[in-house]
This record gives sequence, C-alpha cells and structure tokens, in this order.
Amino acid sequence: MNRNKINSETKTLQWLLDQQQEKTANCLKLSNATQERMIEAEKHLQILSLKQKQLKERQGNATVGGDIANIFKYCSVVSESMHECEAEIARIDEELKARKIELDHSIKKGFSLEKLIEKKCLNRKVLEVKLEQKEIDEFACIQHSKKR
Repeated sequence: MNRNKINSETKTLQWLLDQQQEKTANCLKLSNATQERMIEAEKHLQILSLKQKQLKERQGNATVGGDIANIFKYCSVVSESMHECEAEIARIDEELKARKIELDHSIKKGFSLEKLIEKKCLNRKVLEVKLEQKEIDEFACIQHSKKR
C-alpha cells in the first residue's frame, strides 16, 4: 500500500511539475512576444519622431502662402493626370469595343480564332507597355510635384 501511495504521489508531483513547466514555457513565449512588440513600438516611435522633426523643419522653413501655392500646384498636376487617365481609359474602352465587333465579325466570316487571338495578344502587349509607360510618367510627375 505504501508503494502504491508513493507511486500515486509521484505521478501527481510529476503532473504538477509538467504543468508548471508548460506554464513557464508559455510565460517565456509571452515574454518574447512582448519584447518583439516593444522593439516594433520603438521602431515606430523613432519613425514618428523623425517625421515630426521633418515636419517641424518644413514648418520653420516654409511660409503659409508658399505651402498653399505648392498644395494647389500638386492638386492641379494630380487633377490633370486624372483627366488624362480617364481619357486614356475611355479611348481604350472604345478600342476594345471596336475590336470586339471586329472579332465577332471575323468569327462570323469563319477566320481562325487562334490567329485572331494571337494578333490581339500582340496588340494588347503593346497597349500594356504604353499604359505602363504612362503610369511611370505620372508617378514621376507626382514625385516631382512632391519634391517642390
């Protein structure tokens, strides 16, 4: 009986020890996660501090009238770019409608769909390159406006 009681108590103590070790491991995980969050928070704080410093420098170096003029310039450039994009989208929509009509007509006539698709893919790649260049030009314009 003594032996059974000792075995039972040993198992209970082992279980308690396992529970304690699991809790300790969880605490370590939480501690590590907390440290990581603190490091991230410090990084964000440094970034915010730098941005605040830059903002104060800009405020000290700029006049209100100059800032307002720059804002209006930037807005007009962005507005102009938006109008150009809308015009380009409308033009592409019209071109796509015309191509769809052409494709429907060609299919009715019995042309090879594969050859038509091949031709359209080449034209599409050209359009994509043109559109990508337009986006690059707009981005450069916006970046140039921001620098001013």
